[in-house]
Amino acid sequence: ALKEGEDPKSFYVCTLSGRTIVYKGMLRSVVVGMYFKDLVDEDFETSFAIYHRRFSTNTVPKWPLAQPMRFLGHNGEINTVQGNLNWLTGREASLDHPL
Repeated sequence: ALKEGEDPKSFYVCTLSGRTIVYKGMLRSVVVGMYFKDLVDEDFETSFAIYHRRFSTNTVPKWPLAQPMRFLGHNGEINTVQGNLNWLTGREASLDHPL
C-alpha cells in the first residue's frame, strides 16, 4: 500500500497469479530469509524458486529496476534470437571436433 505523500506511479504489482508468490526487494541474498519469513517456514514448500542477486551493475539502484520484472528474471543483457545465432555463427570454427 502507498504511504501518504508517495507517488501513485511508484506502485508496482509483481503478479496477479493465484498460484505463485512473487517477492520484490532491493536486498542482499543473505537477508532474504530474514525479510520474507515464510521462506524459512517448514509449513511452506515450492517446486521451484528464481532469485536474481545482481542489481544495477551499471546504474544507480532504483526500485522500479529491481528484480523481479513482470515477465522474467534476467541480468539486463537480453539478446534477440538472431543476435544469439549471429554470436554462435561467429564462433562455429572454434567448435570443430574430429568426431
